[in-house]
Amino acid sequence: MAQDSPDSKATMTADHAMNVVLEAEQEAKRRVEQCKADAEALLQQARQQAQQIEERVDNRITRIHQRCNRAITDQVKQLKLDQEKNIKIRDRYKPNLETINVVVEEIAKRLTIPDQE
Repeated sequence: MAQDSPDSKATMTADHAMNVVLEAEQEAKRRVEQCKADAEALLQQARQQAQQIEERVDNRITRIHQRCNRAITDQVKQLKLDQEKNIKIRDRYKPNLETINVVVEEIAKRLTIPDQE
């Protein structure tokens, strides 16, 4: 049986060390890839959360716009009703020009014609 010489032990140790380094390098690459995959998963989750937040915000804004539009529509309707009411009241007190002319002529006649008593 051949005995191991100091050179062969050094070679085996160097081979073993090289294998350890290569295994460590492969493990590091695997961990980097795993970190990339984890980061991508977190990023995708964050995108989904952002999308959900955006949808909730859009829904809230839509509801606020609907409420504002409803309030404005109600106010416009009330203003129109008030305006129509004011027009009716104004028309009720609108002077009749024919009646005014008749009354003015009658007053003028009474003031200008002497009494016949």
